Amino acid sequence: MKKLVWIIVVMMSTEFLTKRNLHQKRTVDGIDISHHNTVADWSKVKVGFIYAKATEGKSHKDRKYRSYHRNATKRGIPFGAYHFLSIDVSAKQQFLNFRNSVHRGSTTLLPMLDIEGELPVPDDSLKSLVGGWINPHCS
Repeated sequence: MKKLVWIIVVMMSTEFLTKRNLHQKRTVDGIDISHHNTVADWSKVKVGFIYAKATEGKSHKDRKYRSYHRNATKRGIPFGAYHFLSIDVSAKQQFLNFRNSVHRGSTTLLPMLDIEGELPVPDDSLKSLVGGWINPHCS
């Protein structure tokens, strides 16, 4: 049954796309910000969305997150929160830090997990850590 549903969704998507002008470029520019950035004049921020760092590791909370959330929301800019992944802290502890800082329904975009650089961990360990953050009840 799942295969049939997937095929139907693909067919519907293909039919929808062929009826549209595929030559038009459709992109939305956005920014990702944290306490490392300064916004001097919010009236000059002309973006389609903002993701702001909310948390890192098991206890860090970004000091500018609430201000960024308030200003973006006031201006009607779609807003999302992200967690900066630490490889030396359990996924569950990191998820709890994020969940306790970013309340359900307070953002208009899906939560994101920021993973940067070349990490000194095996791929399987990183996959496990990411999987544990995405679904902390299984770790």
